Amino acid sequence: LLTVVFFLYGALRISGAGYPDDTKGALIALFLGAGVLGVGLMVLLYWLSFHKTVRIERLFLISGILLSLAYMLFFAPVSVPDEQAHYITAYRLSNLFLFRFDQIGNQDVLIRATDAEFFGYFDGNGILDGEKYRLLLQHFSWFAGGNTGLETYSYDAVTNVPLGYVASALGIAVGRLLHLGGGAVFYLGRIFNMAQYITLAYVAMRRIPFGKTVLFVISLFPMTLHLCASYSYDCMIIGVSMCFVAEIVRMIYGDSISRRQIIFCAVMCFVLAPSKLVYTPLLFLVLLIPGDKL
Repeated sequence: LLTVVFFLYGALRISGAGYPDDTKGALIALFLGAGVLGVGLMVLLYWLSFHKTVRIERLFLISGILLSLAYMLFFAPVSVPDEQAHYITAYRLSNLFLFRFDQIGNQDVLIRATDAEFFGYFDGNGILDGEKYRLLLQHFSWFAGGNTGLETYSYDAVTNVPLGYVASALGIAVGRLLHLGGGAVFYLGRIFNMAQYITLAYVAMRRIPFGKTVLFVISLFPMTLHLCASYSYDCMIIGVSMCFVAEIVRMIYGDSISRRQIIFCAVMCFVLAPSKLVYTPLLFLVLLIPGDKL
């Protein structure tokens, strides 16, 4: 009841905030949509947990997909911190997926005119306001039409975490192959990045022998969802670190250790260690594995 009252009050405040009528209507619809989604998700999780006894991993898939999609929709393009650089870096990598190897060693990014135009409407101060939603509604397009020629875009791309952009770059490449519009390509990159995080977190939840509820809660923290529904490379790093910790805990408390587990952890270390220095101490968890199991 408090949630319903909160969202109704918020819609009333938005209606009196002085936005233009078209922007006001879109904002109220988004805000009330969030309320319906939130209350509906609470009811759904309660029913699945206590009446259907669905396993927590499947509850995570339902919650993660719905909440991540909500975050992705409510945060307009380039309103997540540093998303300008993340998007351009992913776009640069998508050129390699499309066999544009002239991007290697080239600081400038080759970008479709329709994508550069869409990105240009939002490439500003990163503030989320009603104007961002108006621009999104006005300039979103499903298909590119004939405006697919490449042009040069000068921007400093991120160079230290290339693996963190593989999923989002793949989404952009698929969108370009399908000749989607600038808005559709932008959101397809976000969706691929989000799908990568949800898959990694789901695998971690399946593998860890206990503490699944803790992992469930951490996976759905607002800041975690905020990142995983954007172009940030952090969602890959967080997902990989969850998988690594889950497998180490399984190796510590399980009956035996297989060669496949050792190879899996080695690959996770290879991905995690160079990505962000602050995560490197996690790798020393291998020292907790009992020696007689190795």
